Amino acid sequence: MLRLARWFAIVLGGFVGLFLVAFAALYVIGLGRLGATVPNLAIETVTIPTDSAAINRGEHVATIWGCRNCHGADLGGQAGNPLLSGTTLLGSVSAPNLTPGRGGIGGAYTDTDWVRAIRHGVRSDGRGAVLMYSAWALSDADLGDVIAYLKQLPAVDREESPARVGPLYVAVVGAGLISPAASTIDLDAPRPVAPAAALSPVYGRYVSTMCLSCHSERMYRSIAELSQDEFSNAMRSGVMPDGERFSPAMTTPNFAALTDLELEAIWLYAQEAQAAADR
Repeated sequence: MLRLARWFAIVLGGFVGLFLVAFAALYVIGLGRLGATVPNLAIETVTIPTDSAAINRGEHVATIWGCRNCHGADLGGQAGNPLLSGTTLLGSVSAPNLTPGRGGIGGAYTDTDWVRAIRHGVRSDGRGAVLMYSAWALSDADLGDVIAYLKQLPAVDREESPARVGPLYVAVVGAGLISPAASTIDLDAPRPVAPAAALSPVYGRYVSTMCLSCHSERMYRSIAELSQDEFSNAMRSGVMPDGERFSPAMTTPNFAALTDLELEAIWLYAQEAQAAADR
């Protein structure tokens, strides 16, 4: 019995040792990825309009893409990004204050800085943002409108808390389970072009790209199972036709802000994609 206990202790110790070695390796890799810079990043020129129609369009795009989910209702920043729990192991990452107020980046960011951050996930100092969704799929026109909207935000005085990235989160990044947006973007890909806003599958596919930060491109399957009314009602209410409620991440104000045209276009795209997959 004593010999069996010793062998058990040796085997358990071996597993613990292997785990610690693997965790240390992933931690080192994760630190490298989180601290990586993007050298020689060519930033394309995007026209930034100033008219009220463009600013209103920019507010809508910023809303449906979920900017307020992380940066707060006033876009003045939010302490302890909700994607991290704030525990010692995971850490806490504050979403920056986007306004020109005290502690905000709005007063210092140039047009190029905005493009670099939103489209490429790279901060003005050349380092990748620790936690940010990729908005590469935004067309030049929509990106320009979003920047036009951000540039006229009223000042909010709110200091950003320093990022505290815990060891578990670093290891997760090292394992490739979570990646900074800057490392997931194909910088050589052609710049996206937004189709005309219309009740069409093409426009629906473009609008649905806002979902790809969380969902795979096969998300059309679950949409195609619903009627158009069922899909629109579910997106607005957060409740599926069978009564199942969406997760908290899916019941945020950005989805309620989708227009009838956008929702119908997404549904049409899902129907077309499902039909193509069935052939």
